[in-house]
Formats: sequence, structure tokens, C-alpha cells
Amino acid sequence: MQLIPTQNNRGFTIVELLIVVVVIAILAAITIVAYNGIQTRANNAAADTSVNTMAKKINNFYSLRGSYPATTTTLFSDLATYSESSLNGANLAVNASPGATNGKNTLRVELCGTGAGVRIFKYDFATKALTATPVLIGNTGGTCNPATA
Repeated sequence: MQLIPTQNNRGFTIVELLIVVVVIAILAAITIVAYNGIQTRANNAAADTSVNTMAKKINNFYSLRGSYPATTTTLFSDLATYSESSLNGANLAVNASPGATNGKNTLRVELCGTGAGVRIFKYDFATKALTATPVLIGNTGGTCNPATA
């Protein structure tokens, strides 16, 4: 009687490989979703910082001048004049078009009447649109007009 040598099957079956690939894909999907959520929160926090910076600059302007900017010329020229409220080096952009206002450092500033106040909108990365509720500075009861650079 002759013994037939048995082969040791080394390696993985196709089913085992497919299970590993599916598990890796599930883990990757969970990681990507978590990363996007973290990134959205970080971008919104940066946009909030930009709004707070602009609000402080406008309030400093009010402290120095005794009124809020009344025209876009005043907003951009006078804010640049006063070092305490200067827009220089702040990495802030002001844009009137809602479609173009979509960055962490891009704000929509609306001047409300002659020196009546200012409304500041920011882009919300969660909803992918401008915030519905702006930051209000001063008496914003007048008609507000977008400021353009």
C-alpha cells in the first residue's frame, strides 16, 4: 500500500479575502465620514473667528469715530486708516455676492443706513449657504446694502 502525500493548502480562500476587503471598506467609510464632520466644524469655527474679528474692527472704528461706517468707501478706506481697526493683515475678504461668499475668511457685510449699523453674514459649511442670522452691530433697523470692495 502506497501513501499519497497530502498537500498542505496554504493561503486564503476567495471568501476570506472578500470578507477582509469588506471590513476594510466599512472602516474606511466610517473614517471618511468622521473626518468630514471634523473638517466642517473646524471650517465653521474659522469662519466664526473671521466674523468676530470683523465685528471687533467695526466696533473699534465706532469707538474712534463715534459712528458706524455709512458707505462702502468709509468701510474700506477708513477701516484701513485706523491701525486699531485696520483690515490690513487680517486675511478677511468682504463680498456682496452670496454665491461667492463661501470661504472661512469671506464675509458678507451689509451697511444699514447712514451710520446706523452693520450686519455681518458668514458662510456655514454645514448647510453650504450664508447664515440666515447675521451678527448685528449697532442699530440695524435701516435698509441694509451689501458692501463691496
